[in-house]
Amino acid sequence: MIKHYAGDVVYTVGSFVSKSKDFLAPHLAKVLHDSESTLMQRIFEAEAEAHESAATIGQCFKTQLQRLVNEELESSGCVFVRCIKPNPASKPNVYDVDLVEEQLVNGGVICALWMRRDGLPDRMDYEEFVNEFWCLEEGSPDERKMRERTMSARDRCLAMVKMCVGDQNLVGDGQAEDSTSARYRMGTTKIFMKSGILPWLRNIVQLTIGCTAKKVQRRWRAKKGVNLVVRMGQLEHQLETSRDTARQKGVEQQRQVSEALRVADQSIQDGFGKLQQDPAKWGHIEEARDTKTGQGFSREVEKTCAEILTTTVQEKDVGSMESLVKQADKTIDTVAANWMIAEEKITELITEKKCEADALLARVAEVEVYCRSDGSGKEQQIIQACVASKARIELIMQEELPKVRTQVLEQLTNMNLLESSPQIDLPAKAAELIKECESFAVKAEADGEEVIEVRKKFEFETMQKSPETQALQKQRGEAKERLELLEGDAAEAARDGLTSISKAMKAAWEWDSKIEDLLQRATEPKRFVEAIESFLEAEKAVQEAVRLMKKLEAEAREREEEDLRDLFHGFDKHKELLRISDAFFELLDEFNKH
Repeated sequence: MIKHYAGDVVYTVGSFVSKSKDFLAPHLAKVLHDSESTLMQRIFEAEAEAHESAATIGQCFKTQLQRLVNEELESSGCVFVRCIKPNPASKPNVYDVDLVEEQLVNGGVICALWMRRDGLPDRMDYEEFVNEFWCLEEGSPDERKMRERTMSARDRCLAMVKMCVGDQNLVGDGQAEDSTSARYRMGTTKIFMKSGILPWLRNIVQLTIGCTAKKVQRRWRAKKGVNLVVRMGQLEHQLETSRDTARQKGVEQQRQVSEALRVADQSIQDGFGKLQQDPAKWGHIEEARDTKTGQGFSREVEKTCAEILTTTVQEKDVGSMESLVKQADKTIDTVAANWMIAEEKITELITEKKCEADALLARVAEVEVYCRSDGSGKEQQIIQACVASKARIELIMQEELPKVRTQVLEQLTNMNLLESSPQIDLPAKAAELIKECESFAVKAEADGEEVIEVRKKFEFETMQKSPETQALQKQRGEAKERLELLEGDAAEAARDGLTSISKAMKAAWEWDSKIEDLLQRATEPKRFVEAIESFLEAEKAVQEAVRLMKKLEAEAREREEEDLRDLFHGFDKHKELLRISDAFFELLDEFNKH
């Protein structure tokens, strides 16, 4: 019986030697065989030759142990398990206390626990300790960075352990020397700690991380809540801007636009309506609502906004508001673009109708021009009817068709303008108005058909059929130009008392007026030709009168010159006077030439 630390063990010695017989290591057998003693050489000669390659029990155990470590343990995740037999009968749920205690004691578990209690089993490098527990250091982040540059890892480690565990019963560093009562100890490169200290520190780290995480989450919720309220306020302003844009583009009352704006506004107001349920907090919400930066709020505002994020308004709600506002903007742009296209189409159609009405107005005006006369009954009635028709057609162009355009534009407010190319048609009233204008033109042409026929015949015979008439018309134009040039001579003659030229010119212009009157009436081509011929004769009379006047003026100047020559030649002895008189007459001749 041998007394072990775990208990008394009885060994049986029978066949003990043969079972435990081992070969001598080959190198030891060789050393003994090479001894100088002849006896030692004879004893170990056979063993050295026979067991050169044989392995000892220790070598076999070492090889098997290396194989176990290298091939089995390192290639798998091993966990140490102490197996205990609960009862001799190996029955479930039956525990023999004495048997279990004996196994724990004899297996060394109790002793290991005693050693762990009295020793310092947990140990860590200083650098590793600082990297894991750096968050336990006191001070701000800047102070921590300062300690990283100025303090060693050992000093930082000691400061953190003292703060969390305390410095009582610290072995070394001037503290207690009883290692059994020390809770930790500072080594050269490592810190040694009793069992429970390391989990305690790690629990503190987890608690610190948890508190910091909660603080970060609280700040995040506050920031997020503030941002949500700010975004809601910005969306409210953005929607108002979109409404102003729709008003400027003239599509605010359009059905799709008004509905999109209403839905977006209702979504935002519903969100603020939920926030107004607590009047005490509404002031904080309004403070965040009216800002544009989302910064610089008090803790009360941030706390209120954080509660909003968790209880009232969520991120998805504000995201839905943003999508509705964007949809409203998109609707405004699309409807405004299609509204412009539709408005251009309506304007084009109305312009076409106006052009048709204008053409009909020109037809009525043509009848009116053909029917102008000196006031005869039938022609005067036709002219009055044409004037009334023109007034009605102009009223349709200036008032009725613009009203149709306004009516169609009002219909656009209820049309679906989200389509790429809206179908635009004018109402039946536009066609009815053009039909009314056409009836005026047709009636005017029917009433003035006889007069128009006579005038067209007159134009044909005077302007196209008769070359002589055309030549007379040309001569008439030339004669009028000559008369206009002689106006000055006639006025000068009238001042001198010669009225014959003025009377002749007046007669010529009277004939020209008669020509114009006949041309307007366009009913008597023969009288028209006769009037032109009379005008030409009157113009010739004016020319002749002017010629005679100029002839008389020339003769009077000649007589005056002759009298002056006679006067100057009477003074023969005065040669100088004659020379001067000759020079004078030369100048007078040049003057008359010019």
